[in-house]
Amino acid sequence: PSNEYKYYWKLIVKNRAVDALGGKCTCCGNVFPTTVYDFHHINKEDKEIKFGSVSMNGAKSWYKIRDELRKAVLLCPNCHRMVHRGYIMVNNQTYFNDTFYEWDLAENKSVKKDKVIEMAKQIEDKNLKYAISIFKN
Repeated sequence: PSNEYKYYWKLIVKNRAVDALGGKCTCCGNVFPTTVYDFHHINKEDKEIKFGSVSMNGAKSWYKIRDELRKAVLLCPNCHRMVHRGYIMVNNQTYFNDTFYEWDLAENKSVKKDKVIEMAKQIEDKNLKYAISIFKN
């Protein structure tokens, strides 16, 4: 697949992961565009993979990610850095919405490039509209 396809597929997978963890920062409760969030492992000894290191190859990548998400919380970059510096504590309770466990799209080995691009552009449009609304206030 092309770099463009990989970029868009990663955006779709990250958007699903963000939604599966509640769609807002666990610490401050704020909502941000999908690309802003970090995934923080509650217990670093339980970390089996780094989210960014998973290759994007459909079902296999989603299954690895979703299993790892069960050990993580969703944080905005500011809260993530403050957690790592010890300024704030993160709730040790993870939240994973089980309705996101299975994913038909991940099972489909032949997701058309046009469909992936269309889905990703919808996510980008949503993120852009959100970012513009923040700066208008």
